[in-house]
Amino acid sequence: MKKIGLIFRENLEQLIDKQIKDNNNSFVINYSNVSASEFNILRLELRKVGARLFIAKNTSAKRALKKEKFEKMLDFIDGPTAFVWAGDEAVSVSKVLSKFAKEKEGIKIRGGILDQEVIDQDRLKTLASLPSKEILQAMALRAIQSPVTGLLNVLSGSLRQLVYVIKQLSEKGGEQK
Repeated sequence: MKKIGLIFRENLEQLIDKQIKDNNNSFVINYSNVSASEFNILRLELRKVGARLFIAKNTSAKRALKKEKFEKMLDFIDGPTAFVWAGDEAVSVSKVLSKFAKEKEGIKIRGGILDQEVIDQDRLKTLASLPSKEILQAMALRAIQSPVTGLLNVLSGSLRQLVYVIKQLSEKGGEQK
């Protein structure tokens, strides 16, 4: 018969393992001197962007990361550790985490997984500096539309010039009679 502690650790490892598989984007943060009310504020902010915060035991987290072949992340697990399961909203979540880390000295973003690739905190800061998903979509749409708009302007410009020339010719023809 298994001991309760062993069952708890196995379930914790399975949970971390499942969340890493289910979420394309996950982040690891370290925390110290952060009150429960501050953590609740962080949880609420993360929930608004579709993410969840999960506090993990380091040994269970390391075992789960080894199972998923994310050994590069083992260096991120040091001290009190929490995972943030971001789903598909990596940019929004990284913005929330960066903002909270600036406000609270006890929070340190260590790194994470972005589309099944391990990233460090420098790349995470770059990710946080990107515009939101909606703005990126608008920029892409504008980039797609601009050649078409330019072509239409050129074509309409040529038509305008043709109409102008015809008008000038008709006016000159009317003056000669």
